[in-house]
Amino acid sequence: GSGDCFNGDVFVGRMSEENDRGFETDDAPHDASMYNVNFTIADMDKSSPWLRSAYLQNYKHSVKMQQFTDKMKERGVKVINNNQNKEDPEQMQKKCPHFWWMQNRDDVELNVRVGRTTTADAVKVDFGIEQVRLYIHGRQDLELRLFNKIVPDESTWLISRTHGERKGRDRHDGNEEQEEEGVVQITMVKNIDTIWNSLEIGIKTATEYLFQQNDDIVRFMLKIPTSLEFDRRDVVVDTKEKSMTVYIKTQNYCDISELWETIKPDETEFQEEEIEGRKVLSIILVKAKRGMMWDQVRKPQENENPTATTMVEDKDQIEAYFQKKDQNG
Repeated sequence: GSGDCFNGDVFVGRMSEENDRGFETDDAPHDASMYNVNFTIADMDKSSPWLRSAYLQNYKHSVKMQQFTDKMKERGVKVINNNQNKEDPEQMQKKCPHFWWMQNRDDVELNVRVGRTTTADAVKVDFGIEQVRLYIHGRQDLELRLFNKIVPDESTWLISRTHGERKGRDRHDGNEEQEEEGVVQITMVKNIDTIWNSLEIGIKTATEYLFQQNDDIVRFMLKIPTSLEFDRRDVVVDTKEKSMTVYIKTQNYCDISELWETIKPDETEFQEEEIEGRKVLSIILVKAKRGMMWDQVRKPQENENPTATTMVEDKDQIEAYFQKKDQNG
């Protein structure tokens, strides 16, 4: 079928407003609370009466809770709802083309994009105490060295379908369409109830880089530690006219708050290269002012030590630079 396939231990429960303990006051809506109710195997059938009415009941409940929240706000009471507060950093999604993730104090939810036709039989997830590996058709698709420990035996995964972010125009009516894609949703239960600073450990902010230039472009090169495993899908280069931020696996790897001169953000390109056995992320920035030569990539701020920058003229100089850095450790 087209339904979701769950792998691992699954808990199924049912909640309802239907009870004989409801009350109504000026401060609380009638039957606003939700209660656990009996749930049988037969109730899981898609034709069950409760399932047909669940959508309407959920809508009514949300209306009542919104009315309650509005009354509290009128009285000057600050209402906090972590499930709906999109500004809560614990609930914010962090994305790259390969995957996106979010967390609360109990677990981490990781969603990995896979092929539209990928089935559960083609997927394998290995949970370790401090790492997780995803395999698709026997080939490793993702490896993460986790920021903190998880409980492997309580962690689960499922494969589902969702609408991707890539959009196209329908040639008949001009409406935007979303391409359906497969997603492996991995839920990792934290060993300790806490908020992680990042998904992975060991990805440090870059402190130095190289660059080349001509009249039209600046080639910006970031040296990548050999221990950092990633592919193009894990990289996001966010450029604006006067700034650039590079994310690897959703973590901030390089942040240049003010470039030396303005660029054309829409024409930025990047690729992974190998120079003298070292991984390098090469980013092409198109100058907005043709012929304007840059002294360096980053414009130092007042009372700030500039990030180490080396300008090189040709490939031989780049290779010599890396050889020297390797010799010096």
